[in-house]
Amino acid sequence: MRLFLNNILSFIGSESLTDAEFNSIGVSQEGYTRENYEALKSVLQNREGVSGQLKKLQNYFSAKGVDLTNQPTRIPASEILIGGPLWFD
Repeated sequence: MRLFLNNILSFIGSESLTDAEFNSIGVSQEGYTRENYEALKSVLQNREGVSGQLKKLQNYFSAKGVDLTNQPTRIPASEILIGGPLWFD
């Protein structure tokens, strides 16, 4: 698990997890999940000088297909009327 998370941090240009950081996050399952994103995000927020790394982390997980929005899924609908008269008398 630690290697998986360290690979993500390495990809975005960040340092590997320290023992204390790894023990504090408490994630148990490897994979591109919102839980793992939130864990790495909290680690980066606790570090100093990681200005662009949070955005890189967000983009990385978004590219892997993880939904990071808090919006409910909405089915798109068209509001275009086809075949109706343009003028009403």
